[in-house]
Amino acid sequence: MNRRALLVSLGAAGSGIGSAGCVGRIPGVGDPSLDVSFDAEVRRSFGDDGPAQLTLTFANRTDAPLLLRPGVMQGIPGPFTAIRGRRRADDRELLLFYTGIDLDRYVLCADVDRTPVPDEPVDGCWRPVCREGLEIITAHGPIELEPGEELIGEYTVLDGFDDGCLRPGTYEFDDSTAIGRAVPGEGEFESEAVSLERRLAVAVEEKGNVSVTASAIVGESEEGQSR
Repeated sequence: MNRRALLVSLGAAGSGIGSAGCVGRIPGVGDPSLDVSFDAEVRRSFGDDGPAQLTLTFANRTDAPLLLRPGVMQGIPGPFTAIRGRRRADDRELLLFYTGIDLDRYVLCADVDRTPVPDEPVDGCWRPVCREGLEIITAHGPIELEPGEELIGEYTVLDGFDDGCLRPGTYEFDDSTAIGRAVPGEGEFESEAVSLERRLAVAVEEKGNVSVTASAIVGESEEGQSR
């Protein structure tokens, strides 16, 4: 298979079960004419029988269609495209994979021709099966959302490639894109686009329990993104 790939440089998860269903949300702030929301819910925490899983939802609360235009090679499609999150205290990582799609169309291990999400623990940890990092295969185009429409995705959380298994702490993921009112069906902005920052914080406790908070911030104009 021919692939235009970006090799993501990553160095080559835990136990305990917590209560699922915890929701973290901060409504979108910034430009009031572009009303959006980004929500996160814990489906399950890390346990002996599986890694943590989240449901992430990005919604258009505006009375007009909106267009999202991710950057080239930004990640994988869905309500959130970031893959790597870093712990506030240091550079340890968590990894986030959108599992509601055919993942092998978007991300593979660099060393084996398969997706990174394991069927069982790897060396006693819920971490990717990869040994030599990840290969991001393809970019994705603009996404148009009708008024009230939601992008909902199921995500698997894995430990990073750092030494040792899952470490407690708060891990932060950031996702930047351009957003604006859409010309319906054209894949273009009606007027000048602005920046959209989606942020996700995943807090991991000693026994693998997970809690989350999410926010969406609509900000300044994006140069070069106007129609």
